[in-house]
Amino acid sequence: MSVSVHDVRHALNELGRLRFGEMRVEDAMHQIVQTTHAIFSVDGAGLMLADVDHHLLNAAVSEASSLTANTTTPLGGK
Repeated sequence: MSVSVHDVRHALNELGRLRFGEMRVEDAMHQIVQTTHAIFSVDGAGLMLADVDHHLLNAAVSEASSLTANTTTPLGGK
């Protein structure tokens, strides 16, 4: 897989158009996942966020069947 600087710049420009309050949070997360899906030419992509305890949480996935667990181990293996 090869990702060019142009591809990354284009994706970041697209994501830069997202504005707080202009769309539902769910729609914005979907856009982030779809952009990741497209730029890396993958069959599935997801967005994970870290909580205050450094646990990763699944926030959005491109395929519902990809959502297998709600949390994973803390970042840094803590």
